[in-house]
Amino acid sequence: MAQPIVIAHLQIVQLPHLIVGPRGLVGIRVLPAFQNIQGIYHISYDFLQRATEDDPPAGWGAYRANTYRAVIRHLNAAGFARNQYSDYSNPNAGPLHTYWTMVSLRFALPPTKMATTLKKIKISLVLDEPTWDQTDHLQLGGHFSDMLEGPTPQILAFSAILAIPPQPYLPGQPFNRPRHTRPSPAANNPANWRH
Repeated sequence: MAQPIVIAHLQIVQLPHLIVGPRGLVGIRVLPAFQNIQGIYHISYDFLQRATEDDPPAGWGAYRANTYRAVIRHLNAAGFARNQYSDYSNPNAGPLHTYWTMVSLRFALPPTKMATTLKKIKISLVLDEPTWDQTDHLQLGGHFSDMLEGPTPQILAFSAILAIPPQPYLPGQPFNRPRHTRPSPAANNPANWRH
C-alpha cells in the first residue's frame, strides 16, 4: 500500500490515478505527465454575498469578512500566498497538494457553508508567470499605456512617467465626464481631470 501523506490536516493516500481521502476514493486522475509540469499553481475562489450575509432562512447571517478570513488562514497554512484579491498561489506546490488544499477548504468553514455559498473555485497552472503576467505592460506607463487616452483623474494621471505629459483642460475647452463616472461637483469639474 502507498504511504499516506498529510495535506492541510487530512491524511490521504495516492494510488495510481486515484486518491484515497477521508471520504473514500476521489474520482480524479493525477497523471504522471501532469505532475511533471513545472509552473505555479493558483487557487481562485468567490462566495455568494447574499447567501453568506442574508439572515436565515435565506442565508447564513454571517459577515463575509469572517468567511474570507477563514479561507485565507487555511490557504496560508498550506503555503499559498495572496496573488491578487481572491487568487492565491504557491510556487512550491504540485497538483496533488493544490487539489487537496482546495478541497479541504470546506473544513475551514462551518459544515455545509462552503457548499451553499460557493460561487466559483478553481485551480489554474501558470507555466511561465513572468511572461503571462502583463500587469506592468497594461498599467499606466507600461507598453500599452504610455500616454493618456482620454480624461483621467488628475492624481492618477501623474502616477507614472508618460511619453506625453498629462495636460490640464483649458477654460472653455470641451470636457465630457467619462462614461460610468458618477455625476458630482468634483466629477463635473474639468480642473480635476487631465488628458
